[in-house]
Amino acid sequence: MKTVLIHKLAELLLASFQQHDRVSISINTYPRNHMIDVVTYDHTVNKGKPDANVIDMSTVSLNSPDAEKQLNKLIAYANSHHSTTAAQ
Repeated sequence: MKTVLIHKLAELLLASFQQHDRVSISINTYPRNHMIDVVTYDHTVNKGKPDANVIDMSTVSLNSPDAEKQLNKLIAYANSHHSTTAAQ
């Protein structure tokens, strides 16, 4: 795996650990296939009960030639959701 992909994965992992009232990111790894699943959730309260809705679900193959581009997109997406919902 390229060093740049490791750095991008670290950025995505950092975004997943950002504490936020409404947005969370879940990352599942599949080492055998060199793949990751990234799920972004929006947490709300519905009729007094916590509710989580999937905003986005993506799979990235780390062996793919465009893996870095896909990771950059996911990082930007996560950061935009964190900043957008923080402004609300």
